[in-house]
Parts: sequence; C-alpha cells; structure tokens
Amino acid sequence: MRRALIVSLVAHLGLLGVVAIGLARPRGVGLLPDGRHYVVSGHWRGLLVLRRGEHVPVLERSRLDLPLFGHSHLSVV
Repeated sequence: MRRALIVSLVAHLGLLGVVAIGLARPRGVGLLPDGRHYVVSGHWRGLLVLRRGEHVPVLERSRLDLPLFGHSHLSVV
C-alpha cells in the first residue's frame, strides 16, 4: 500500500511542475508525520513540501537550497 502511494506520487511529479518551482531532478518522496503533507527531495539539493490531495507547494516549509549531495532518499526519511 505505502509503496503504491509512493509510486503514484512519483508518477505525478512531472505534472506537479516541481522542476519549474526550483526542485531539480526529483528523487525521494516521503509522507510527513502530520498526515496532511508530503515532501519531495531533489537528487542533489532541495526539499519541497506539498499538501496531500491538492499537491500545492508549501514554500514556507520547503528548503530548495538545502544541499543533499546525492543522498535524497536518506534526507526524506
């Protein structure tokens, strides 16, 4: 179930326009503990928080300048 949700979110990343917002090469996806948001990480830098269901970016909670150095899967967890 969780894997299917993550695969679904990753499939929609292109439609969300996360690259246009400033998140280059989206890689990792994780649900946040509040249950209302999820985070998408870039391969090399950036964490973008989006509202579940609406896929609206929450820029005040996002960090597009945060360097991840190719370890986005660890950063989201």
